[in-house]
Amino acid sequence: MARSTNDHTVRHVRGPQILLRCKVESATVIKRGDLLYFYTSSNVRYVKPASSFTWDTNILTTQKAFKLVFAGVAQDGSDALQTKDIVVDGSPHAQFRFDCAAAMFTQGACVAPAKQSGADLLMDQTVVAVSGQADACIARVAENYRSANVTKVVVTNLASIMYDDLSDATSGQS
Repeated sequence: MARSTNDHTVRHVRGPQILLRCKVESATVIKRGDLLYFYTSSNVRYVKPASSFTWDTNILTTQKAFKLVFAGVAQDGSDALQTKDIVVDGSPHAQFRFDCAAAMFTQGACVAPAKQSGADLLMDQTVVAVSGQADACIARVAENYRSANVTKVVVTNLASIMYDDLSDATSGQS
């Protein structure tokens, strides 16, 4: 299915933003609001959406690897064949609203990109709880959600590698 960057999804809710200008390869399509990761090719660092991240064994293993190269949330889109830089919010203090599977969330709970239904791929704009798995956590839930059918959750970004010395983001992800 072709993706359009004309989507005007605004994920930022509150908090200071730290906006990064990031390179995008010409074949990569990014929508505003996508969870992005850094990818290095020919000594140039690019961003790509979560769904482009290489699957590794199972969802948890993949989420852990994704966290190590997590860049932030796309503030711009990029169509195929575009080569302009896009703006990415990599702030460890900004809060964003993301879709999620219906569930109850507790403030401080860890989240990571969800798995696409029927495919071994991460989702670009949907998160899932990763209980007890801080090493897969790219954000924490900012508010308590007491209803068991919550389908949107506000999270605080905390794992952008721009502010995490656990990785040098030299991933060879495709």
